[in-house]
Amino acid sequence: MSMATGTGERGGTRTTMSREEDDQNQGVEQPLMDGLPNDLARRCLARASRQAHAAMQMVCRSWAAFLNSAELLELRREAGVCEECLYMLAVADDAYRWGVLTPSSGAWRRLGSVPFLQPERILKHFHTCPAGQGLLLVLGGSVWEPVSFLGASSGAWVQKLAATREVWVFQSTTSTWRPGPPMLTARRGRFACALVGNKIIVAGGSDLAGRPLCDAEVLDLCLPGEIDGFRWEALPPMSLARKDCLGAAIEGRFWAVSGRRGGIDNAFLNLHQSAAVLDLKDGTWSTVGGMWFSSEPPEHLAVFNGRIVASDSLGRRHRVKTYDESSGSWSDVGDESRGGKTVVGLAAVEKQLYAVSWDALDSKIDGACITRL
Repeated sequence: MSMATGTGERGGTRTTMSREEDDQNQGVEQPLMDGLPNDLARRCLARASRQAHAAMQMVCRSWAAFLNSAELLELRREAGVCEECLYMLAVADDAYRWGVLTPSSGAWRRLGSVPFLQPERILKHFHTCPAGQGLLLVLGGSVWEPVSFLGASSGAWVQKLAATREVWVFQSTTSTWRPGPPMLTARRGRFACALVGNKIIVAGGSDLAGRPLCDAEVLDLCLPGEIDGFRWEALPPMSLARKDCLGAAIEGRFWAVSGRRGGIDNAFLNLHQSAAVLDLKDGTWSTVGGMWFSSEPPEHLAVFNGRIVASDSLGRRHRVKTYDESSGSWSDVGDESRGGKTVVGLAAVEKQLYAVSWDALDSKIDGACITRL
């Protein structure tokens, strides 16, 4: 749900870089393009295709700084060239798929390597969350790492499973990854996570032993899109521990929908039919009882037109329903038969709601398809 090339000889590029460093030391803004004022040059750069950004940021530091700035997206919006995209990152059988869809063209495109998904270290059961200004976060999960039990030189290795606090940040304008501030609590499995205003909130999930968590925390982004330098802070815990819950943001409130209690053999008694709702104005939790419609926790969840949209599965059919908070009721959006395809998510993109699926036997990102609901 994901680069204008510079001209000149290599020697000329070195001269430009040297001049740029001198100008920066003297407090003079380096021209982005010879013969153009910088405000006009920025507008020219902003119109370049996103596929060219990775190459463009290699031209000089000034270009790289602009391509990684919040101003880029603002100028692209003003020019009418900013598009919402659907990024897909999924891991199965020690392999992963990472690609981007532009709904306006219907074209899928594979993206490059993912640093935390390597043959020797696989991250699974993580959660993703948009962070605004072209940023996407990958949070928590289970890490499988090789550990030698007879010494590094023995060649005898086993896989060690650990829950993780790590956060990874994807910058869509340059298609690059970097580490982000780690969470306070290691979480794996499905947990509630959503962007509420400029705050990323997470709650629930499970620890390494599978025990449900009631802990909640927040990453307050004082400036939209600025991740580096900020740290997570603890929030009041939920009244009930919830694993396998999912999160949503609606009108300044954070929802942790359904989930499991854990430790109860009876599947129905183990299920939370309620949702925990955090009001960011006063920092208090409330409970919306009886709001979940299924006998299983939600598989996928999105917010569309100000309402929660969720899905569960019955065999090979996926029920998609939307929640009306005023009446406390759910209504059908669709009943999608996927045949041999696996539904991997719901997404609201460019004022449309989509169910995303791909052929479980197809290892290519091109095997993905979307259905407008």
